[in-house]
Amino acid sequence: MPPPLGAVKLLLQLHAAEYSPMTSPETLRMAAHALGRILISVDPALVFTSGSTPPIAAAVRPLVRLLDPPDSRANTADRLPTYESLLALTNLASHDAATAGAISTAMFPALDSLLLSQNTHLQRAAVELVCNTAVSPTTAAALAPGPDTPTPAAQQARQRLHILLALADAPEAATREAAGGALAMLTGWESVVEGILDRERGVSMVLGLCGEEETEAVLHRGVVAVRNMLCVEDERLAKRAKETMREAGAVEKLKAALRRSRDEEVLATGVEALKALLAP
Repeated sequence: MPPPLGAVKLLLQLHAAEYSPMTSPETLRMAAHALGRILISVDPALVFTSGSTPPIAAAVRPLVRLLDPPDSRANTADRLPTYESLLALTNLASHDAATAGAISTAMFPALDSLLLSQNTHLQRAAVELVCNTAVSPTTAAALAPGPDTPTPAAQQARQRLHILLALADAPEAATREAAGGALAMLTGWESVVEGILDRERGVSMVLGLCGEEETEAVLHRGVVAVRNMLCVEDERLAKRAKETMREAGAVEKLKAALRRSRDEEVLATGVEALKALLAP
């Protein structure tokens, strides 16, 4: 039995008894914070083995609750539980697609304010959580609504995508890397590709990840996002992406990026994107 398993079970039992008169909100918050600290770095597969009780999904709700501050007056120091919860959820999301989907379903709208946080650590951790849940269609729908999505929800989803694109141009390289990683994953969904194409300067923001001053890590994420957009299965969407990127100067930007890079994965993905861009 892995050393943390007993502690995790005990902490989750506290949350299972949350309606007991003996369990105060502060006790639950402290228990959730302790749970988050444990789950930041341990392999979820070691703690939540197949068929184990409680299941991994039981950890999602207490951790998501920490994304909201205990009150509106919470300062930066009070947000440590939130930060560590974000890291724990990001780690859990890497376990499998089902867990990523459970987290994705629960994390909005609490995550919205964190994506706009003035605290760069919180903001970056929120973006990394989006990245690790991007395998879930729920995350894609939360940023790129379908045609049947009610108007208020659709507007909120488009605003989230706008924020993510803006963060790809953030002053801090680490934030750009996190946003680029999220976009590299999310552009695997056609609805997100269409959402970027619909957004004014959306393509330019993605191409900005391939800029001259970017690190190899950011550049890699940029070329993956560009390649994904150009290689979608929907031919109409692929054609639209190609035309929009050509107009935004993607050919020259990709060529410059490939001349500068020494990373084999960047070069291979960049060449793939360039071929798609230059194809008749």
